[in-house]
Amino acid sequence: MIQKHIKDELLEQFDKLTPELQRRVVKFAQETALESPRGARGADLVRFVGTISADESRQLREAIDEACEQVDPHAW
Repeated sequence: MIQKHIKDELLEQFDKLTPELQRRVVKFAQETALESPRGARGADLVRFVGTISADESRQLREAIDEACEQVDPHAW
């Protein structure tokens, strides 16, 4: 749920826009809402509990640590 101060600020800024820009903001919000990722409910994932062995879980964790946890300070 949106925090009240964020909603108030958004409405305040929105009111300052021209009608054309207001339409663009509304269109952007609508398109963004459609693109928002939707996750699975936890209840839908229960059937997968226990399907990965401890060894497979370790391998996945190691692969993630090796591939995703790397920061290249020269990339910035």
